[in-house]
Amino acid sequence: MRNKKVKVIVFSTILLFVLSLGGIFKFVETKKVQAIEREKQIALEEERLKEEEEAKKKEEEEARIKAEEEAKRKAEEEKKNEQKSQDNQTQQGTSSESILESNLPIKERIQKYLGSDINRFGFIFYDLTSGEKIAINENKVFTAASTYKVGLNMVTYEKIRNGSLDINKGITYVASNDYEGGTGVLQGQVNTTLAKPVPVSKLLELSITQSDNIATRMLNRILGGAKGVRQNINSMVGLSCDTSSNKTTPEIQFRLLKKLYENRNDKYYWQLINNMKNTIFHDRLDKYLPYNKVAHKIGNYGGAVSDIGIVFTDKPYVIVSYAEGVSGPAEKISKISRMIYNEQLKK
Repeated sequence: MRNKKVKVIVFSTILLFVLSLGGIFKFVETKKVQAIEREKQIALEEERLKEEEEAKKKEEEEARIKAEEEAKRKAEEEKKNEQKSQDNQTQQGTSSESILESNLPIKERIQKYLGSDINRFGFIFYDLTSGEKIAINENKVFTAASTYKVGLNMVTYEKIRNGSLDINKGITYVASNDYEGGTGVLQGQVNTTLAKPVPVSKLLELSITQSDNIATRMLNRILGGAKGVRQNINSMVGLSCDTSSNKTTPEIQFRLLKKLYENRNDKYYWQLINNMKNTIFHDRLDKYLPYNKVAHKIGNYGGAVSDIGIVFTDKPYVIVSYAEGVSGPAEKISKISRMIYNEQLKK
């Protein structure tokens, strides 16, 4: 009986152990299945993300290609429009330039050539032999810029002539007053040429041939200042223009040049004429003319572009041009100058 109970207990124990093993096995299998399922889900998610990433890259690549194509199309379109604009400008330029070669009266040619720019342009032509004069906006006030230096030279020579100034006097450079950038050579010679007094004659030469701003300021200083010089210029030509700033009119400059020509046998004025012929600037009045026939002085200041001079043909003449806010002003001045020159040669 006792043995039977022992057997039953052993059997029960074994059964419970087997059942436990089965449960453990089932649990392990379940976990294994779950792990496999999770791995599948992870793999599927990774695949989905990969597909999304590839789709995104494809979409970005397509967008990039489309953007490049659009940019290329726009660039080609802009290039075509630019070329078309240039062609139109060339045609207009050719058409307007042909007006200068027409048989219209000179003043009318200039007016048609300049078109809407005519109100921002001052011009005088004066035949020094016949007295013929053509004027456009001659009393309009313009920025003188460096054309002021012609009048400055004439005022200085007048003082030399009357004995109040020695042409050989050495002028000491005063940096605080005399330095100015822009055109000229003296800016680079502070420790050489300007280290010792510079003769008035040299300052006069440089103010014209190089349009030297330091030389100009040194001359202004010894004459009592630019305002006083402008007052002397007004008196010299019998006209009035505001002297508080660097302004002028074509008529004032014409009268200065006429006076200069009429007194060309004066040794000082003849020196000024020679300096004007020896300028380093040749992009306006004398661009299409023989340089040695043109005594001139250019001016630049912002949108103000000018050139004034005397042209020594068989029938010499004065020509004055001021442009302010005009498109392509230097070239327009040069082509008008060429037209005037050719007309003078026909006389």
